[in-house]
Amino acid sequence: MLRGFILSAFLIAGVAHAEPPGVSHIFPAGGRRGTEVEVRVGGFYLHGRAGFAITGGGVQTSPEVTGVENFWIEGPMILKPESQKGEDYPKDHAGRVTIAPDAMPGVRHWHCRTSQGTSATTKFVVGDLPEIIEHEIDGAPIPVPVKLPVTINGRVFPREDVDLWTFRADQGQTITCSLASRSLGYPLEAALEIIAPDGRTVREGRRQTDGAGDPSAVFTARVAGEYTVKVNDSGFAGGPNFVYRLTVRTGPRVESIDPLGGRRGETVKFLINGTRPVALPLNLATGDALTQQAEDLGVVTLHVDDLPELHEREGNVFTLPAMLNGSIARPGEADVWSVELKKDQPLVLDVLAAQIGSKLDSVLVVTDPAGKELAHNDDRVEGQPDSRLQFTAPADGTYRVSIADRFAARGGPAFGYRLRATVAAAPDFALTLASDAVNVTRQTEAEAADPTAKKKPALKGSTVRVTVTPLGTFSKDVKLEVLGLPEGVTFDPPVITAKQKFADLRFTAPPRTTVQIANLTIRGTAEIDGQPLIHDAAFPTAFGEPLTNQVRLGIAPAVPFKHVGEYWVTNDQPSGTTLSKHFELQRGGFDGPITVSLADRQGRCLQALTAKPMIIPPGATDFTYDVLFPPDLELGRTNRAQLMLVAEFTDFDGTKHTISHTSFEQNEQIISVVSEGMLRLTTASTSYPVASGARVAVPFTLLRHPDVAKRPMRVEIKVPPHMAGVSAPPVLLPGGETRGTLTIEFGAQPGPFNMPLAVLAQTADNAAPPHAAAAKIELVPSVVTAAK
Repeated sequence: MLRGFILSAFLIAGVAHAEPPGVSHIFPAGGRRGTEVEVRVGGFYLHGRAGFAITGGGVQTSPEVTGVENFWIEGPMILKPESQKGEDYPKDHAGRVTIAPDAMPGVRHWHCRTSQGTSATTKFVVGDLPEIIEHEIDGAPIPVPVKLPVTINGRVFPREDVDLWTFRADQGQTITCSLASRSLGYPLEAALEIIAPDGRTVREGRRQTDGAGDPSAVFTARVAGEYTVKVNDSGFAGGPNFVYRLTVRTGPRVESIDPLGGRRGETVKFLINGTRPVALPLNLATGDALTQQAEDLGVVTLHVDDLPELHEREGNVFTLPAMLNGSIARPGEADVWSVELKKDQPLVLDVLAAQIGSKLDSVLVVTDPAGKELAHNDDRVEGQPDSRLQFTAPADGTYRVSIADRFAARGGPAFGYRLRATVAAAPDFALTLASDAVNVTRQTEAEAADPTAKKKPALKGSTVRVTVTPLGTFSKDVKLEVLGLPEGVTFDPPVITAKQKFADLRFTAPPRTTVQIANLTIRGTAEIDGQPLIHDAAFPTAFGEPLTNQVRLGIAPAVPFKHVGEYWVTNDQPSGTTLSKHFELQRGGFDGPITVSLADRQGRCLQALTAKPMIIPPGATDFTYDVLFPPDLELGRTNRAQLMLVAEFTDFDGTKHTISHTSFEQNEQIISVVSEGMLRLTTASTSYPVASGARVAVPFTLLRHPDVAKRPMRVEIKVPPHMAGVSAPPVLLPGGETRGTLTIEFGAQPGPFNMPLAVLAQTADNAAPPHAAAAKIELVPSVVTAAK
């Protein structure tokens, strides 16, 4: 084996910053009102236990999620260059979500927390239909029958996975299929296809502008029979976090609602999809988003305000203040509203459209009585297509407000708007949070004594950005204060000047700060005409989702220990073998046991490379770690495996905390280039017949490298967990022998046979290093039942 050694650069001993917890998904990503849902949270650095909490009314969680056996399907081999990209390996943790029968449908927010901090906010959906959860299996898809209406919780997992859901439809029946994934924060680029009983595609899903690109499909069954919904990733990707919720129901989808909202406390007549009248009460005490069940058409979220309401069908002349409702019903159309203004009278126009679910990309124009343009606005800010402008009348007269879509070729019932028209308000401001979570590793004694510590760059994730949005003519400094800071914790900077748009708040926790999660309120104060103007910063959420004006601050202990290695690469690591690397352990004063395993996040896809956790005993200052290469790994592939060190730490106040360290430096990686293995396994045939109660012989040949020619080998079949009625006693091949026969036995109802079986040969002694080889065979069911 050729191995190139290069000495590492001199490493400065010191503490490591804590690894905050992260989550990749929750599965299922929602549940029905009045049910208790057992969920699996995929997490990073949760280390088997984490606090679990959810915000939003009517929903409660178990106080913790706890580690369970990890469910993982490797999927097809990835070839270079894709195989050289990073990949995450979330660990499964079980929890529970209890949903009250009267909980309002819609999105809730949840997070996890550990001694190393808090995870970011993630979404969970409360629904109102019967729900099912996919039982995931490896191999070719097997259609699963469902009964409508239903919300299906599924995952495109592993890579290239395809899910098939079947249901009965009557002739002439309208069926709506709506998928949510990207709108929930997941990476699935879903492709949705409806297949008729004769196998032809009758509809493909259209991506919705209001769902971050999620597709939906509506079709009318031409014939009665069994229809299939096919779900996969359009780029044939996949993984445990490619989570989706697919709702299949009879009747049309809610494509539009007119108006988009109404006045608080009133019952408003809405027109759904341009034809269906529905009366809905807007009984919302506070806030501006009300989620309602619109009879049998599904759930809608309506905007609620306190201004007098006017609809375009009632006329186009308004007085201030007013909420103007309408839609750009045809391509190229512009709605024109008129208002009488006095000289120097201010007018503020604020469009609510895209932000509350409309497809409209608005453009606002104000003209004088002679038709001359006086004011114009397209997007209020970058990335927000709703328009906003403030205008002052130069003279008495009738002024016209025109609203249209930015693209003349677009229009229809789904291009609705609410136009808020008010007099100019006093100068004001709003504060927006870029995140609702920030994690800080408290200082060590050495860092606390270092006068240059504050000048060093802040670690990623240890600051939170606060943005000021001026309203009206506001142009003042905003003084910041943080409520709820733990004792001794400070932040900087304390002011956002009038010339700035934002500030990145950097928190500093002294060495003896208690490990905790603190809920902070970031408050801004400006002085207008000698009077204080005070606002709390808020984290923006999608329309209808719970609002928050708090930041979770995680205070974590510094990690004293770390591992240090030399940089070297094994240039001819045989597949199916084990590679070992020796590391120095710098304890930094910590003397307890430390567990070593593969890190939850990897800088390169592991592609079935595995390793068993090992415990470094107290006092030990070095260790050797082994990684096992699968027998069918891509040849010529460069592997870079990262390690994770975990231990229980007793703090200054006697509390115990689980802490961990991972290094992505190349010296601490286990790096190799894979070559051909020392064993090669072949079978006499690549496919064999299946018959209930029968047996079939599988002759095999095992070619050996001279270095392993004398070692005993165990040859066996690996049967997937979902495949029943298939077994084969293992065969022990003595040293020197290269041929043998496996006997596969079939039960009364064997199957399903939706994937090949792996035949695995591996060294049967305890000598090092181990070696393995694999082959695959197909099992083909027979139409004739064999006699026993």
